[in-house]
Amino acid sequence: MENNVDIYNENDEDDIIRKQQALRRVLSNKYIWQVIRSNFDYSKNNKRSGGSTCTTVTLTFAPKQKPLVIKRYAEIDLKWIAENGYFHLIRDKYKKHGYDWLRTNCTMIAASNCKPIVKGLGQIDSNLVKVIYSLCRELFNLSCHVIDAASEIGNIELLQYFHGETRGRGGVVSYTDTAVHLAAMNGHLDALNFLYQYGYKYNSDNRHTISDGAASRGHLQVVKKEGYTVKAIDAAATNGHFNVVKHLGRINRKKFTIVGLNGALENRHTAIFKYLVELNNIPMSHHIRQFTKTAAQTGQLDILKYLYESTDKDSKIPTDTLFYALQLAVSNCQEDVVKYLIDKVPVDRTTNEMNGIIDSLISHGFKELAELIIVHFSHLNLSLADHYR
Repeated sequence: MENNVDIYNENDEDDIIRKQQALRRVLSNKYIWQVIRSNFDYSKNNKRSGGSTCTTVTLTFAPKQKPLVIKRYAEIDLKWIAENGYFHLIRDKYKKHGYDWLRTNCTMIAASNCKPIVKGLGQIDSNLVKVIYSLCRELFNLSCHVIDAASEIGNIELLQYFHGETRGRGGVVSYTDTAVHLAAMNGHLDALNFLYQYGYKYNSDNRHTISDGAASRGHLQVVKKEGYTVKAIDAAATNGHFNVVKHLGRINRKKFTIVGLNGALENRHTAIFKYLVELNNIPMSHHIRQFTKTAAQTGQLDILKYLYESTDKDSKIPTDTLFYALQLAVSNCQEDVVKYLIDKVPVDRTTNEMNGIIDSLISHGFKELAELIIVHFSHLNLSLADHYR
């Protein structure tokens, strides 16, 4: 902090202007302010007429976290930018100081162990990336990594540049399977086509996993190119990408698994859940119990109604499952679900079972629901007074 803020005596009443200037310098320096705001710990000392005074500022860091080295803006160099991840500053510094600043900085850190600048490709102008790469390739780590990084951000200009650079250094394209996966998972169809066009190969066993990753993030155009897989439709269903689910469902109505249904249900993708059920691949009778319990536990009343009102006699919710669903709804404070299930639960439950339900309702503050239970199971002679003794 001493390098950024003038040291002053806070008890010197004649130094107000100097204090204000120092504080203004702190608040106007976003790098200092970021550290203070995220790692602020203070102790209050003497109370003065104006209120309490902050006398010490301590910067604390998580275990094994490397402290951020704070510098004045004029002192910030390329190594500091790369190590601390403020890649957007390169453009500002280059614009202000020109090529000589960049060349000098690259020369200084060429042999140092600097964090690869490849992680910041998306924050730096493409032309500036090329200049830095020509001056200091050490900053970019392995050549294949720049292909992967450019694929991830979908920058065709940089892909073409790095592709040409790596071919020129031995006639062999440097790449990893990761490049294809990163382009697909981030929905960069043009980048994916470029990689395929120039021989960026991948294990044939991985072709469908590319579609799986794209489907999980909802990139329909990539999925259309890569084709159908069971895992793709399951991943799209789990993550709520209905357009991808419908596309894959049209290709193959009978190929998805319980994973997709469970994922859609647990993540509250109601329309997708109903759509998959209506594709009629998985017999609902095999899973109706679990679906009912999950819907009750998570408060998905529309799904519960959908399951209960099913016209398929083989898919009706078993009566014992309705009771367990009621228990789950009560314990998870799903008031609307409890109201819906009360008159759906068969009246053949025992007194002890229903008293347990009433106790739980009262403990959660649902006295009116407890009274509804007593009315519905009147033959058990339940009494609300018994639970307040």
